[in-house]
Amino acid sequence: MNIRGTLTLMPALVLCFVVLFLLTFFSRGVPANAQVGVSVSVRISNEINCETDPQTNIYFDISPVDGGEVAIDDNSVIRKFDAAGSFEEEGLSGYFGNGTYRGVLSPRSGFVLGQSSAFTFTVASLCDANGVPIVPLQSTSTPVVETPPLLPPPPPPEEPTTETVPVTTTTDLETISETTSPTETTNPESDTIAKEAAPLAVCKSAEECALLCEPGGSGANACTDFANQVLAETPLSFISTAETDDAALGTAVTLYFAERSGARAFTDSDQDGIVDFDEVNLYGTDPNKADSDKDGTPDGAELLASTDPTASTTAGAVPTAFEDPRTRGKAAEVTLIVAEIVVNATSTDASGVGHISSMTLSGRAPANSFLTLFIYSDPIVVVVKADEFGSWTYTLDKELPDGSHEVYAAVTDSGKRVLARSTPLPFVQTASAITVGSVELLPGNEGAPTFFGGSGIVTMLIFFVVIVVVVMIVLGTIGLRKEGDGTGGTPSAA
Repeated sequence: MNIRGTLTLMPALVLCFVVLFLLTFFSRGVPANAQVGVSVSVRISNEINCETDPQTNIYFDISPVDGGEVAIDDNSVIRKFDAAGSFEEEGLSGYFGNGTYRGVLSPRSGFVLGQSSAFTFTVASLCDANGVPIVPLQSTSTPVVETPPLLPPPPPPEEPTTETVPVTTTTDLETISETTSPTETTNPESDTIAKEAAPLAVCKSAEECALLCEPGGSGANACTDFANQVLAETPLSFISTAETDDAALGTAVTLYFAERSGARAFTDSDQDGIVDFDEVNLYGTDPNKADSDKDGTPDGAELLASTDPTASTTAGAVPTAFEDPRTRGKAAEVTLIVAEIVVNATSTDASGVGHISSMTLSGRAPANSFLTLFIYSDPIVVVVKADEFGSWTYTLDKELPDGSHEVYAAVTDSGKRVLARSTPLPFVQTASAITVGSVELLPGNEGAPTFFGGSGIVTMLIFFVVIVVVVMIVLGTIGLRKEGDGTGGTPSAA
């Protein structure tokens, strides 16, 4: 082989090495998630239009402001918002009526999602009898948000009157407490309870309902009667499957959700964690006894532990099997929602493969209700409780196998029957990333791969070795040909 020719090609080899270095660095050293992440928060303002039904101005705070757009399903009408006013909406705000809405955040070119694309928010504004807005409490800025309204202060006492006061849904305590004309012969107690039932059904927070239910308030007795009202002679948990078909059970569940409003979602007489309305109508426990089965554990704690709060000491300590929400329960896709899954932490095993070690699931449900979460395909079954605004979260500190999974949120009774279930939220786990639908939620604080870390240097060395081998083969072939020609690769004598 011609050594001089080989040395002549060394600069070319060094140049190839440098080029491969730069290509590998820029192609593998800058990851996709180094792009700017876009997120959105929902801000419920105090701007309430009471000309017809309450309409509240909602702001969508996208960060960065030009990084994306949001689409909201408003009663099957898709409304889109962005900072440039590219759509029918003028910008990043719009008026919405009371209700729960689903939205989707879409990133613009050059941006990636910094959160789950799907989010929900709830509007619950009130107007008094005179069409004056009842200003809500301070708004929150999380993607899943519900801001409760604040009860207005009562007006100055008025002189007694003999006129009949009509039933109204205002939360004005002085107006609510007035009775009918003394000349009427109707039952005063029944009439008062009927008047007080309306505001008890529409109060939207524990504080507001407490003002109506406090012992010194006019709604004290009516509140207990309202919260403990029995919808059926037998609670749902005591109706066996053999005694009713799925349609009848579904009708009972629909009635339960429809009637569970106002003070019924907040009143907990025995402070066991379960509201009175659920104790009477769902679980069959005693709303006046924190430990219905007298086994030493409060009823709410038993639900969280997946034990039966109505069972005896021995039976109550042994968890029983839940029904399968994939085949049982009434679909309640509006009332029960699994909204998003976010990766909290990742770990790397000895072979350098990443794994998700912690993730948080979140969603919505009736305020102060207990939810059973089913995480398939294992399955993993846990019970969580929604807060007073209807939001729930659960952190799973267990590694799931790579592959397809789905999550259900369900309302179950004390007998572990699935009465209502959410639409499943499917997700795919691959190494240290999760895909929910078409949205990839990458774990935070993950170091970007560098040239001298991960597989970048390995790839570069492989390319370099291949090129060196090819060059050496070519040089060897040329040398052999010259020797065959008798030149030997050396200059001839003069």
